[in-house]
Amino acid sequence: MNQKEKLYFEELNKQCREAWAIFKNPMYRGALEIAQNLYKDKAHFVYELLQNADDQGATMVRFILSRDSLIFVHNAPRHFTITNPETHETD
Repeated sequence: MNQKEKLYFEELNKQCREAWAIFKNPMYRGALEIAQNLYKDKAHFVYELLQNADDQGATMVRFILSRDSLIFVHNAPRHFTITNPETHETD
């Protein structure tokens, strides 16, 4: 990840944390429940990661789990990219 992508990632992370703070507000409980019930399987994200890697042509994946993080690695020729959060709608 280059420096520009790192800044974009940090901004996206900040925006996600702010959105989560809103969803934790009891006033938005219904919206949160709808989002949580979209996929009943709590590990559904694993299937999404595998599908995304497969879509990019990966033949090997690896999960690295630690106490406070999960790292997903694959060997697809096309790698994940991050775009500017401010221009996300038009990118």
